[in-house]
Amino acid sequence: MKRIVSCFVAPVILLVSSALCFLAVLGVDHVVGVVSPYKWPSNAGLLFIPEQESTYETKDFSCTERINSLGFRGPDVPVQKTHAVRIVAIGDSFTYGWGNNYEDAWVKRLEDNLRAAGLDVEILDLGMPAAGPPQYVGIVKM
Repeated sequence: MKRIVSCFVAPVILLVSSALCFLAVLGVDHVVGVVSPYKWPSNAGLLFIPEQESTYETKDFSCTERINSLGFRGPDVPVQKTHAVRIVAIGDSFTYGWGNNYEDAWVKRLEDNLRAAGLDVEILDLGMPAAGPPQYVGIVKM
């Protein structure tokens, strides 16, 4: 009987100590996040570092991506409002147009189609690869 009890004690101790370690790590992570929140770099734009250009070549695609002076993908736009209606597209890599040149991204194609239909619009591509709903909220708050 004593041997059966000792066979169960070791796994229970291991499980409890693992759970306590996990909770301690979560607690430290929470405290560090509250005490020292991440500061957005002063040289950063809205989403990315401005004026960056990268070329990607894989077996599936080849594209050049340019980040404008405000820190998002697309041509430079004036900060001041123009007469055009501004539409903001927020999303993940599909909105960003990952793997496509900007001219082939759906955001740019939509803008071109709306302009061809006679509408004076300007669509801002605030897509960010690997983003999800929590990041969308952060983008909206910027």
